[in-house]
Amino acid sequence: MAAVKILYKNRGLDATWSATTSVATLPAANLADASRGKKYRGTSLTSQRVVADLGAAYAVGGVAVATHNLTSAASVVVKWNSSDSWASPAGTATLTAWDDKDSNVLVKLLDAAQTYRYWAFEPADPTNTDGYFEFGTIVISPVYAFADTPAELSLEFVDPSVTSYAPSGTPRTEDRDLAVRLALDWSPMTAAAVFGDLQTMVREIGRKRDGVLSVYSAAPSADDAAKTLNLYGRFEELPPLTLVKTGTGDRYEWDGVVFRESL
Repeated sequence: MAAVKILYKNRGLDATWSATTSVATLPAANLADASRGKKYRGTSLTSQRVVADLGAAYAVGGVAVATHNLTSAASVVVKWNSSDSWASPAGTATLTAWDDKDSNVLVKLLDAAQTYRYWAFEPADPTNTDGYFEFGTIVISPVYAFADTPAELSLEFVDPSVTSYAPSGTPRTEDRDLAVRLALDWSPMTAAAVFGDLQTMVREIGRKRDGVLSVYSAAPSADDAAKTLNLYGRFEELPPLTLVKTGTGDRYEWDGVVFRESL
């Protein structure tokens, strides 16, 4: 397992969004909403572009799409530029769709952070039988890479469905979607790891904002485990960092960190 990474500040939430085409009731402006259930829908499967104007140039280390209807034959070309002009952008990357194993999250981690104001997403999915494409939340974010892999990781499926019983004993259930809950214990970290970018990330996202956690960040679509553990959600528990003395200097333990999927 390579270093776990998190997209922790979605610049897309404060962006101005535009699109080549859109359904009137599902406009591009919906992409500026953290709720992945509030969708944008285009009316064609080719020659489409969705553009985010961030308002200023910000460093971006990764992008993600949380909730979509793309098939595994689709691709999304991601472009960045200093102006809303796309014939010769400053850079491009390809976000390849995959069978995302129920998390419904696609992730593209850039080789290096790119500091630009305009970001474009050009999906192509010509064989999609829906006849359209749609996105929930597009995440455009800096990336934090944890200094080490988790010493322990546990995965729990949380079912918020509500079941009651009639006097006869017949169950009645209000069916709700399951969410994944990850508990992570980190190997002891150095002071440099704890009091640098980790602090920046935690102060930014806290337990109040959604981000994208990619557990197998080096190859987020390599296998079923990697695909499943690209999660859109937020920290549910941020326990204390505990100082421990070791033969190689001070270390900090961080056990019981919990990240829960947002649906």
